[in-house]
Amino acid sequence: SPLSSPLSSPLSSPLSSPLSSPVSSPVLSPSPSSSSSPSSSSSSSSSSHSSPQKNQQQFRIVDPYFHTYKSGSKKRWIGENLFKTLSKEMVNYPEGYFERAFKAGRVKINRKPVSLEYRIKQGDKLEHTTHVHEPHVSADPIEIVSESSELVVVNKIAGIPVHPCGNFRYNSIVEILKKEKGFKALLPAHRIDREVSGLVLLSRSKGKATELTEEFTNRLIQKEYICLVEGRFSDVIDRLESGVGDSQQQEGAAREGEQKEEE
Repeated sequence: SPLSSPLSSPLSSPLSSPLSSPVSSPVLSPSPSSSSSPSSSSSSSSSSHSSPQKNQQQFRIVDPYFHTYKSGSKKRWIGENLFKTLSKEMVNYPEGYFERAFKAGRVKINRKPVSLEYRIKQGDKLEHTTHVHEPHVSADPIEIVSESSELVVVNKIAGIPVHPCGNFRYNSIVEILKKEKGFKALLPAHRIDREVSGLVLLSRSKGKATELTEEFTNRLIQKEYICLVEGRFSDVIDRLESGVGDSQQQEGAAREGEQKEEE
């Protein structure tokens, strides 16, 4: 049944001490219009702006900027035509985009522009420079639920991704906390989908992030979702026991792959 409003997802986790942390700064500014259309994408370089203010009529807005995505040659790409591979996998871009990008020299292999006929080789380093327009997100404040020297727990707002992905970079939870709260290098121990609100655990060290990720994987920490639905359930309700792999694969194909490429 269709979800009309995803709500918070409580977590049972070994959180003890109160935390508090600072963060760095992205590129955000408030907009007084509620009807302005969102922009789209995520990235690195940019100018700085004033922090967004809480206002139902306002959004966090990132000025458009250029960003170069980087990636190694993935195993499934070896021997494939680079132009066709990018056009097929990077579905966020409109038809004809990659043809123009190749001809403009914005797609490079090993720092050199390549032709539409180029086939990917083992060890190739891909660079793709594009002009990024990130979607606007809510300017509502992100609540810090708990802080410690190792962990920051926040109540994520619906509509904002946890970390940079797809069309979002600065308008992600970790980057907004960097800009607005001064937190440095927060690492998600898990994530919840962009459309969902609720508790998210962010680690302040790689070691703690690895530890928490293993606990989620081994079901030592439970996530509970609550949703609103339209209509009525039948008397017999099926229980979903397996993962939602299909939707995760679609999401992976649709995202630019910021994190994979930058690694």
